[in-house]
Amino acid sequence: MAVVERARAASEAQLKAAKALPAACLRAVFSSPESRLWAHRPLSGLLVEPLKTGISKPTLVGAEKFCLTLSAVRNGLLDLAARKPVDVTDSEAEGNWVRGGAFYIVRGNGNRSLVGRGALAPSSITPPVLYPDLLIQVTINPVLVVPEYLRFAWDSEVTRADIERRSRTSAGIYKINQANLAAVTFPLPPVAEQHRIAVTLNEQMASAEWVRKAIEEGLNAINRLPAALLRRAFAGGL
Repeated sequence: MAVVERARAASEAQLKAAKALPAACLRAVFSSPESRLWAHRPLSGLLVEPLKTGISKPTLVGAEKFCLTLSAVRNGLLDLAARKPVDVTDSEAEGNWVRGGAFYIVRGNGNRSLVGRGALAPSSITPPVLYPDLLIQVTINPVLVVPEYLRFAWDSEVTRADIERRSRTSAGIYKINQANLAAVTFPLPPVAEQHRIAVTLNEQMASAEWVRKAIEEGLNAINRLPAALLRRAFAGGL
């Protein structure tokens, strides 16, 4: 049991380090000496359409149309499986469908570190799904901003600090309105550099996720060991 406990402690330390890898990768890019030369542009000057919130409709079991939940915003990517059936007519749904390649931002959350978090939608949305009024749709100008780059730049420390500074709290809920959101700035290197950064960070994030899952599997196996050892002991197997 002492050996198991030491193994558990070592695995937990590894897991903590693995979970810190994504933030470390972002920091290496957005706090680098090169990043100090990049311009910082407000979101408002990079849009092709005004910011827009989604639809607010009650859940209806058996409904044919679905709407995302806030849990769809996950690690910078929009999870289309996080959805619920909603009671909405065709006319009400019009203009509130998730767009392929658009960016969606959480406008309110009880946790300040989660308000303003964003997620990039897949290029193809199949089947169609609506987005809720707690998300704000951002349609960025792809000539100026590489969407995959925006996903990472939006989570950089300097941009997160700007978002949290502009958020407001009411009844324990932190919110950021469209006007404050439009004023948020983020680092914007040349487009070619944005492409390079997006490719590099995508690879690093995928590797970090693989490492995290592998360590979690190992930790789960370690956590099962005490019960297995006790079963063997009391069955006369030790």
